[in-house]
Amino acid sequence: MSVFEINCPTRVIIGSNIINRLPEIIRDFGERILIVTSPQIEETSILKKVQNLAEAKSYGVIIYNNVDSQTGIDAVDEGVLLARESKTDLVIGLGGSNTLNTAKAIAYIAGSEGYTRDYLDGKMGEGKKLGYIEIPTTHGISYGLLDSFYIKDENENIRREYRSRFNYADVVLSDPRLTFTLQNKYIVALGIEVLAYAIEAFISKAANPLTVSYAEHTMRLVSENLKKAITDIDNVAVRHALSSAGIFASMALNSSRPGTAFALALPLATRMGLYHGLAVSILLPHVMEFNLTASPNKYVKIAKALGEDVNDITVVEAAIKAVEAIRKILFDLNVPQRLKNFEIDQGKLDMVVRDARSYDFLNVLPRPATYDDLLNILMSSY
Repeated sequence: MSVFEINCPTRVIIGSNIINRLPEIIRDFGERILIVTSPQIEETSILKKVQNLAEAKSYGVIIYNNVDSQTGIDAVDEGVLLARESKTDLVIGLGGSNTLNTAKAIAYIAGSEGYTRDYLDGKMGEGKKLGYIEIPTTHGISYGLLDSFYIKDENENIRREYRSRFNYADVVLSDPRLTFTLQNKYIVALGIEVLAYAIEAFISKAANPLTVSYAEHTMRLVSENLKKAITDIDNVAVRHALSSAGIFASMALNSSRPGTAFALALPLATRMGLYHGLAVSILLPHVMEFNLTASPNKYVKIAKALGEDVNDITVVEAAIKAVEAIRKILFDLNVPQRLKNFEIDQGKLDMVVRDARSYDFLNVLPRPATYDDLLNILMSSY
């Protein structure tokens, strides 16, 4: 029998208006709070609401908003220094992907010794970290549910991963009402990104029965609700379904590992400036085609989860339907199909491949991918 390990010590609360429970939740973590967010969130009413809720039960709240899609080690170190000097008890991450990665890293590192580069270069954490509450403002991946954070190394222009079994949020609050400020293009890109990560976790060699359950549920939720989210923009139930999908996909990744689309999208975002969720959306059908022969039976289950009828056809035909279903979703949602539509320099795709190959989770791909394989996937996406 195979051996697998599950470690998710995070309290997860999903629901409309559950952000209002923040005062009762922060009581367990101390009175000095650092909220890590971005200028974009500061421009909305979300930050003020969270700040007011936190101040109801805290001694002092500091706002650190020096985070955007391209900030990296320097921003984390600045936040770490601020947390230490202010004797912060609790870090709250409020925002999207890079904000949550940054906040999580600040909480982990500020409670120990050293700075970000020390950990990315191999320093092991001692399990001492500040309290960390994660509040996503999107329906994307909740990094507080993973044992990793990904931080941009400005010197090498690459996102580097740090993993630790202590590297989890204490609480994740997923309130679908916080996603109503998202533009349609981000709603779609994040939904496809979540779908892609569920698929990659599902077909990974690291997958286990828990992965299967969370991934299949994620696929169904996204396929049934993503289009509704942009045609019925005020539907809270639809946003709740997508927020739940983001949590379930995160749990699937936690019990498994990401794959090729994630690995290639990271440098496309960091080096080329392409929005990460959009990069994943463009890559997904090409990555699926590459992996199809290695996981045909799993692709049949993917097709079913996406609502395809696979009765009375062969396994290969049903597996192909899974890829076709993804292409149909992308077409229906008007997702761009080619990297060349975004002025991506074709001559620099080799750098993207080089960066992607640095991630160790590629060791558990269902089908090993060589340098040439990864480059071919990019070229087919171009």
